[in-house]
Amino acid sequence: MADIIRLPVAPRNDPPARIDVQRDVYSVKASSPSDGVFWVRIELPVRDEVVVSDFNPGRLGDDMLISAFLGAVAEMPAGIGTYLFRDVAPGPADPRRGFLISTARIRIEKAAERLARQRRQTVHRVSLEEHRGKVNVRVQLS
Repeated sequence: MADIIRLPVAPRNDPPARIDVQRDVYSVKASSPSDGVFWVRIELPVRDEVVVSDFNPGRLGDDMLISAFLGAVAEMPAGIGTYLFRDVAPGPADPRRGFLISTARIRIEKAAERLARQRRQTVHRVSLEEHRGKVNVRVQLS
C-alpha cells in the first residue's frame, strides 16, 4: 500500500490579471500581458453573426476568459443573436479529441449563459458543427 505524503502549499497572492481589449479594423481582441496564451478575438465587421476566432483561457481560467469575452462583445449590437466559435479544439476533427471538444463546449456554454443573462435573453441552442475538418460551436440566443 502506498503512503500519502502531504506537501506544504504556500498561499499565492498573485495580483489580479489585467485584461486589455483592443479594437482595430479587423477585430476586437482581449488579451492579458500576464499570459501570452490567454486570448479572445472577434472578427469584424459583424454582419448576421458574431464570429469568435480565438477563445483560449490560458493559465487565467474560464472566469477571466468569460469576463474578457463579455468585454469584447460589449461593443457589439445587442440584436445579434448568433455567435460562431471557430476551431474550438485546434487540430483536425477527430473523435479521439472528444475531451478537448467537450471542455471547449462547456466553456462556451458558460460564456453564452452569462451573455444571455446580461442581455436579458436565453440560450436557445448550442450546436457542434464540423467545417473543413475543424470543430465549431454555434450559439443562438433569443
